[in-house]
Amino acid sequence: MKNFIFIVLCLFILIFYILTYWRIFTKFGRKGWEGIIPIYNRYIFFNEVWDKKVFLMDLFFTFIGIAFAIAFSYTEMFIYDLLVVFINIVRFIIQFMFCNKTADVFGKGKYFGIWLAFFPIICYPILAFGRAIPRERRTV
Repeated sequence: MKNFIFIVLCLFILIFYILTYWRIFTKFGRKGWEGIIPIYNRYIFFNEVWDKKVFLMDLFFTFIGIAFAIAFSYTEMFIYDLLVVFINIVRFIIQFMFCNKTADVFGKGKYFGIWLAFFPIICYPILAFGRAIPRERRTV
C-alpha cells in the first residue's frame, strides 16, 4: 500500500511539472511539447532566457563532472575530489545566474531569482500559472 501511494504521488508530481513546463514554454511563444523533452527543453530555456553558449558550457561542465565523479570515485587522491567539487561550484554559479536571468525575464526581482534557485518546486509553478509574462529578450 505504501508503494502504491508513493507511485501515485510521483505520478502526480510528474504530471504537475509537465503542465508547468508546458505552460512556461507557451508563455515564451514556443510549442508546449518543447518543455517536456529533457535536454532540448533546457537548450530552449537557456536560449530564451540567456544564451546558447552558456547552455553548452553548462552541458560541458555537467558531463565532465559526471565523468570525473565516476572515473575518480575509486581513487584515494584528494586532487580529484577537489576537481569534482570545483566543477560543481561552477555549475551552481551558472544555475544561480540562470535563475536570476529567468526571474528578470519574467519581470520578477532579484530576490525571486534567489528563491527560484533554492525552491524551484514552488517558484516555477508561480511563473507558469501566475500573471508573469516574459519580456522580450534583450540582445547585447
